[in-house]
Amino acid sequence: MSDAHSLPQQFDRYVGTNGLLPANANVLAAVSGGIDSMVMLHLLHQAEIATAVAHCNFSLRGEESDGDEALVRAQAAAYHFPFHTIRFDTKQYAAQHGISIQMAARELRYRWFDELAAQHGYSPIAIAHNSDDRIETLFINLARGTGIRGLTSIQPSTGNIIRPLLFASRSEIADYATQEHIAFREDSSNASDKYARNYIRHHLIPGLEGFFPAFRKTMEHDMENLTGVEAFYHESIERFSRKISYTENGVFYIDIAGVLESPSPPTLLHEMLQPYGFPAEIVDELLQTPARSGRQFFSASHRLLCDRKKLMVQVLDETTDTKEYPVDLNAESLSFPDGVLTIHRFDMPHGYTPERSPFIACLDADRLSEPLLLRKWCTGDRFRPLGMKQMKKLSDFFTDSKLSLIEKDKVWTLTSAGEIAWIVGYRIDDRYKIAEKTKKVVKIAIANNHK
Repeated sequence: MSDAHSLPQQFDRYVGTNGLLPANANVLAAVSGGIDSMVMLHLLHQAEIATAVAHCNFSLRGEESDGDEALVRAQAAAYHFPFHTIRFDTKQYAAQHGISIQMAARELRYRWFDELAAQHGYSPIAIAHNSDDRIETLFINLARGTGIRGLTSIQPSTGNIIRPLLFASRSEIADYATQEHIAFREDSSNASDKYARNYIRHHLIPGLEGFFPAFRKTMEHDMENLTGVEAFYHESIERFSRKISYTENGVFYIDIAGVLESPSPPTLLHEMLQPYGFPAEIVDELLQTPARSGRQFFSASHRLLCDRKKLMVQVLDETTDTKEYPVDLNAESLSFPDGVLTIHRFDMPHGYTPERSPFIACLDADRLSEPLLLRKWCTGDRFRPLGMKQMKKLSDFFTDSKLSLIEKDKVWTLTSAGEIAWIVGYRIDDRYKIAEKTKKVVKIAIANNHK
């Protein structure tokens, strides 16, 4: 255990080694009034670093919360630091968003810190995590299954957030507070074992220290090693991912065969899907052959579809369009979400041969009836494909055409009095084709097509 007298020197060395405070730093220190943040504030003052203080009153402990705010306000004034405070109705926020009190407090405070930093030009934002917090977080992450990223636990910096006290243990901080007569407030909830972190702090870690006296130092060493391992790990994941995936028209495609050929398919697929919010639990199911084709999985923001050879990920709010768009044959064009239809009407010339592009429909105008609508295809839709005499389900047509689920979702149809005249970008209906007796032609083409 280090001597408490050396804490300022360790602080300076840790901040410098990790590049936490640039020369022009104007720190926003998050100070709760607890021992860790009050010691951090003291060390920032001792180091003569330009600092402002931010304190959140979460309205969870009545007079205790008000006492915390009063202490922090007084200490900021004593150091001549600018002081900012805010009061949150944390319980109401948690209930509205269906999250825990702890998660609500975290979301509220970090959002406010970012707002303060942007408004006043503060950078970086200092948080008073210590080395004990880091060990506790590792166990929490291990229990939650966060993978190798979680095993590296809390880092010295993340974006605009710095943790300049991460080198010090809780006991070192307590010794220094006693030595320097630093006032602080004790949160009564820290004594309760109903929170996972407190249980780990009060029971798990002391128990392990009973068997392994050097437990804390060993854990700190292991986390540093794992941080290096993580860097190599993610470089390898990125390299494999680039080989077997691509993005097209906003859809992320993953080649299933490529995943299966990797050294660890479950690991690779978990990391590739994690940014889209999919839980680790679906990975085994995705890798089972019977579960692949036709299956769908949802995260809060994305949908994952399983096709024959690929997995496809797309944003939820871009997957469907249920609107119907009336088509006026006297108009020159019609704009819709996936492009523009251009419309031309003319008398059929002698010897006219209709164009055979799937993106152009040459139809007999006299066979078309109102209402003429552009809409997405629906389950149960049927049509008679050009050149055939029998009706066919669109779903069967898509299967024969080997359309993926993503491609099916993007299909539009042109309907005449409820009957399909054209599967836009694919095939017209034989009943509406140009024939010898056709007198007037309607030529409709799709531009900016996303087929």
